[in-house]
This record gives sequence, C-alpha cells and structure tokens, in this order.
Amino acid sequence: RYFTATHVTGWLNCVDGRKWGQQPGEWVTSWNISKCVAGARLIWDELTGADKAALRRVVTYEANYHLTHPAFSKEYEASYSTPNAINAEGLTAAVVLYPEHPNAEKWLKKAKELFMNSLSVAADSTDSTVVDGRRVQDWVYTVNVHPDFTIENHGGYQFDYCVVPLHSLAWAY
Repeated sequence: RYFTATHVTGWLNCVDGRKWGQQPGEWVTSWNISKCVAGARLIWDELTGADKAALRRVVTYEANYHLTHPAFSKEYEASYSTPNAINAEGLTAAVVLYPEHPNAEKWLKKAKELFMNSLSVAADSTDSTVVDGRRVQDWVYTVNVHPDFTIENHGGYQFDYCVVPLHSLAWAY
C-alpha cells in the first residue's frame, strides 16, 4: 500500500518528502514495478479491490509513460543499455498483469523496441537479420554497447552493467 500511495499518482510522500516514479527520470522505477508485479501475483487473492485498483493505477501510468519516450543511446562513459532493458522489463510486467488493457499491445511493442535498443552496437544499423518480423536495422536506432560487446558505465568496464540487461531480458521472458 505504501508502494502505490507514494507513487507520483498517489496521495502520500515517501519518508524523504518526495514521491517516486515517472520514468525515465528515475531509472529504477521499472525495476521496482516488475518486482512488485511479481509479488502481487503471488498474493493476488489476498489483495483488496482497492489494492488491485491502486496497483493498476501505478503500473499502467508507468507503462503508458514509456510509450512517449524513445530508447536512450550512449555508448561511452555511461551506457544506457541498463535503463533501456529495465524500462522494457517494467513494460512486460504491465503486459503480464493487464493483458486485456487497451494499451497492452503497444506496451509489448515498446518493450521489444527497448530491448532491441538495449544491447545495441553500431553494426546493428546495417544488420538485415530478421527478429520478430523486422530487420535489426529497422528496430535499432541507438548505440549502447562497445563493438566488442562490453558495456561501460561510470567511466569504466563494470561486469554488473553487462549482467543487468541480461537479467532484465530473462526476467521479462
């Protein structure tokens, strides 16, 4: 209940006096939402109607927000591979929980776009390999990974930033 009440659409501030949410400003929002959705599914029958409505308000708000934002692109110093993958993970959580929502198909399409632009390299701009009915070059408009497929963040190679996009892909799957 605190999770939904302290969201930007809620009525309560967090203990620091602020609200949370509204990607892409807070990169961890979608990560939190995907985990919350997984937890909510485990206790779904125990949630009240008000709890379910509040969760729907938060999850659909965040998913809809992504529909108006392109994938991030930055290869050096601070790759945007991780935020793109995490945002896609949040979108797939919305699709899983609300497959009947009028925007569910748009959320899934946007999730695929963000995932394709997560582990993107410059060579993708000429790749004619077909993925989910489209050529890679038609999906990808970013560069977030070095040509050798390493990912740089905070000015250097960090293994965890290579793993997080893969984690998000696996979690979403």
